[in-house]
Amino acid sequence: MNLFQLVFKQMRQRARSTWLTTFSVLLGVALAVAILILQREGANLFGQKDYGFDVLVGPKGSPTQLVLNTVYHIDRSPGNIPYSMYENLAAPRHPLVRSAIPYG
Repeated sequence: MNLFQLVFKQMRQRARSTWLTTFSVLLGVALAVAILILQREGANLFGQKDYGFDVLVGPKGSPTQLVLNTVYHIDRSPGNIPYSMYENLAAPRHPLVRSAIPYG
């Protein structure tokens, strides 16, 4: 009998512990790979610079809260701007606004 035959015979005799060990190793590797993928994708998401918004207009308050709510859908809404301000920004005669989209 060579070494591999002895190993396979031992594995067959202890089938349950062999399968449990194999499953545990596979689960550990899968979890490690999942954590690495989630870390990389999270860094890509929160590290990107362009979200399709040139400017965010919101009420007075925390600019961080406005960005978190509008871009990431995190945190509660800081409120709304008056409709007259939206109409002023959305007016076709305004030279600095190409398009205005109400959000929320």
